[in-house]
Amino acid sequence: MHLQLQNIVSAAFNPGTASVPFDEVLALRNNLLCAKEKGVLKVEVEGDSKLIIDIVNGVCDPSWRLLKVVKDIKLLSCYFESIRFKHVFREANFVANALANLGHRVEISKLLGGVCSPKSITRSCV
Repeated sequence: MHLQLQNIVSAAFNPGTASVPFDEVLALRNNLLCAKEKGVLKVEVEGDSKLIIDIVNGVCDPSWRLLKVVKDIKLLSCYFESIRFKHVFREANFVANALANLGHRVEISKLLGGVCSPKSITRSCV
């Protein structure tokens, strides 16, 4: 069976923190919040931070700095019928790479989104 995946939300922001892992978990949480608000039921998250994907998948424990946001991500995950977090290499994740570069240059957060039918399977790039 072939499923067509759609990207419903992409965000570029510069939170001003000095921690890349913290920025990554914030982006993930914000994308999940947006998907929840849009009524999406099935989510596939592709992230190029192996550390963050491993933390969310329970492979390793988060540092104390990431703990509260990771707990938010796990609570948000309960709102979806299915959710999957998978690691992809940055070179293969063109959209996330372009957004990361944009995020480093913007002063104000930007939300870029396409509209898709709610409850469809959705891919989020982090």
